[in-house]
Amino acid sequence: MAGTCAFPQTAAKELKEGEWRPISLTHVQYPEGDLLGQFLAYCSLLPLAIFCCLCTLAGSRRDLHTICLLVGMLSNEAVNYLLKHWIQEPRPCTEVNHSFHTEYGLPSNHAQFIWFFFMYSLLFLYMRLRVTGRPLWRLLLVLVLLLMAVSVSYSRVYLLYHTSRQVCCGMMVGVGMAVAWFAFTQLILTPLFPCISAWTLSEYLLLRDTTPIHNLLWFEYVACRSGVRAQQKKYATKAQ
Repeated sequence: MAGTCAFPQTAAKELKEGEWRPISLTHVQYPEGDLLGQFLAYCSLLPLAIFCCLCTLAGSRRDLHTICLLVGMLSNEAVNYLLKHWIQEPRPCTEVNHSFHTEYGLPSNHAQFIWFFFMYSLLFLYMRLRVTGRPLWRLLLVLVLLLMAVSVSYSRVYLLYHTSRQVCCGMMVGVGMAVAWFAFTQLILTPLFPCISAWTLSEYLLLRDTTPIHNLLWFEYVACRSGVRAQQKKYATKAQ
């Protein structure tokens, strides 16, 4: 009969009495009619978008530096989880906004993630990316990243998910983790990349080390253009 529960009565009773928990990866609430709150709610989804983009980039490019950044972000998330469950500081205004993954709020996960990404990107732009000239685009990119970090951090306080102290703590932990992970990648892992990329498993997985390439975008453009011209000449020769 339409509209009736398909479960047996005993199972339906157990489900009714048990606790139901939603998967709340993107369930962000904001005050109804508050345009600023709605904008900040979308801003708070930036860490999830960044993580998805990074996973896609690591899977498509297979670059060891990108994979290391992904591992660093996952390590940053693990540290946040451990700190939250060790400190166990509650979130603010739980009675107003109760759609949380956990009841703990120190340090802020969003703030720690976005400031890790900002600081690592800043170090990468000025210490790893070896492109001569055009300093203006770097400055513009840093300003965009800084605006993203500030907007995400402010959204957590404005939407009552965290206190200012919890957000500041997340920011400090994220920056510290980014500096430590960047130093570990540059000083320990990067010298090992040529050896790692030569492994049989790395060749099978198409893992690559782009450290010696000064301008990766230009290198890939020239290589692609040369490859296309070589294929065109090959097809033209066969057609004759």
